[in-house]
Formats: sequence, C-alpha cells, structure tokens
Amino acid sequence: GMLPIMSEGIGFGYTGAAIMDGYEKTLFGAEGQYAWGGYASTDFWIDKKHKLVGVVCTQLIPTGTYPQRVVFHNGVYAALGE
Repeated sequence: GMLPIMSEGIGFGYTGAAIMDGYEKTLFGAEGQYAWGGYASTDFWIDKKHKLVGVVCTQLIPTGTYPQRVVFHNGVYAALGE
C-alpha cells in the first residue's frame, strides 16, 4: 500500500521543504533536513547534521507510484547505523 503523506512538521518556502524544530521524523526526513521532490518521483535532501546530500533520479509518473523516497532515505540511514 501507499504511505500517507505526513505534512505535520514540514515547513514550506520558496525553494523547498524544511523539517521544523521538534519533529523527529516526517515524510521529508528528520529535524533540520531540507528536501524537495519532483513530478517524476525525483527527490533530494540535504542533511547538515550528517554532512550528506541524497539524490533520487527516477522516472515514475505519477509521483507516489512507488515509495522511493522512504525506501532510499531509510536505506541510507540504515547503512549509517542510524
């Protein structure tokens, strides 16, 4: 099944989404991360705490066809031991 979009704790600006203070985990990541996604299920995030940038380049239309953001994000942090 598809994962629900969890918008609580996500602040939006002109150039993307930032996770607000006090929110440990959202669809876009953890506190302090900055991210955005595109129409064809493309995604990126910047995590200053871990000094990393994640980029997912897929061509799955419509967005949400596959939960690649959650799969990729969770896989990266699992590899880091988080």
